[in-house]
Amino acid sequence: MKKMRINVIVAAIALAVGAFLGAQRLALIPGPWSKQGLYGAPTGDGRTTQESLSAAVADNLSDYMTYYRRGIMFDRRREYGKALADFDQAVRLSPTPLSLEALGPRARDSADRETHTLGLVFLIRTTRAETLQKMNRPVEALEDLDHAIALDATKIDVVYSRGMLRTITGRYEDAIDDFDTILSRRANLDWHYGRGLAKYFKGDWQAAAADLQEALRRAPGNDSYLNLAGKGTFARQHAASDAAVRQHR
Repeated sequence: MKKMRINVIVAAIALAVGAFLGAQRLALIPGPWSKQGLYGAPTGDGRTTQESLSAAVADNLSDYMTYYRRGIMFDRRREYGKALADFDQAVRLSPTPLSLEALGPRARDSADRETHTLGLVFLIRTTRAETLQKMNRPVEALEDLDHAIALDATKIDVVYSRGMLRTITGRYEDAIDDFDTILSRRANLDWHYGRGLAKYFKGDWQAAAADLQEALRRAPGNDSYLNLAGKGTFARQHAASDAAVRQHR
């Protein structure tokens, strides 16, 4: 009976996670087009743009950023297979940058060549991860996020995204570690929600209830979070039930 109850909970939360990610996909990893157009990403998706981008690739087959730019165009057009092929090539051709930690004070100098390279490679990895998510390939997306975070662990949005993907792929402890990291910097209702889901999946009902209730407290009247009250109560009930079972063993 207890195993059946846990399976029902897992199925329910799986649906909740799917719905949550469906609503939040663009917020998980900010798309490259949201980064102020710093790297010449195309703004159109017509035939002329495709021809000009393909011509740029043909003119310099070793320029990883030309593949990245064309990949952005394909991604916008939802041609994810073509986008991924270009991002794969961009990753293969890109240099190995110094990490943020290795750069030290130079990381604050946007004109520094190594700092610039770090930013580009980080961008390519997180962009490819986003495309892989759209293709329902979360394990591969996680590999890119791991690589990006190893280069620069200060990007909170990317750490949050990895936490959600780790939850989806069953790496609950690792997901909780990610949420702990960003919540140690400041409180955020989405992060509490994410950590609550990871704890819920793990079976830590009491801790899950605390996070889900905290997320709700930070979003009073927000319809998107009203069901957290039910989840939090459900989690507390299971925590009490499990405690009672242990006492009678």
